[in-house]
Amino acid sequence: MKPFGGGRVSKYELLLFFILPLFSPLCQLYLDFRLNENIVSVIVSAASIFAGLLLNLLVLLYSIVSADKRRGAGIEDSKERMLIEQSFYNISYAILICAVMVVASLLVLTKSGWWVRPSELVVYYFGFQLFLSVAQILKRCHKLLEYRIAAPETRETTAANHVWDGMPGTAQNDREKMGAKDDSIRT
Repeated sequence: MKPFGGGRVSKYELLLFFILPLFSPLCQLYLDFRLNENIVSVIVSAASIFAGLLLNLLVLLYSIVSADKRRGAGIEDSKERMLIEQSFYNISYAILICAVMVVASLLVLTKSGWWVRPSELVVYYFGFQLFLSVAQILKRCHKLLEYRIAAPETRETTAANHVWDGMPGTAQNDREKMGAKDDSIRT
């Protein structure tokens, strides 16, 4: 919930991650849409698969950190350290959401009792939150991998630009091959 550089909690992210997902269960309540056994089965399967994939992503983050420690390098860059830490917390939260969704979905299957309707609302709320969290995790993992690929002296610019500049068929690489010194050929 904090900006990448640290600082105060962003009000927009609070709105996006906690208030906006309330509209999903409210719509479900208004439309009187009930979860049946087939939908619950799909939700339990999807949440379980997401939990497993997210656990693998945690292992990937751990392998990045442990590989640096084995080399004796450690993670000295504060931006990279913060990105790994935020990703770790975000992934852990998404795994917790998956577990809550599975339990709430299983409670819906009882079909009797006061807990069925609130459990449905919990499934919709956390389902929307899981969608937003997975999007945020993908964004952070992309930034982390992009940052890891970039050379240490050029980490302020994106790795994609560095890869693109040296690829065959690009203007810079073609100029070097041709040995063009004329400015009219340069793009």
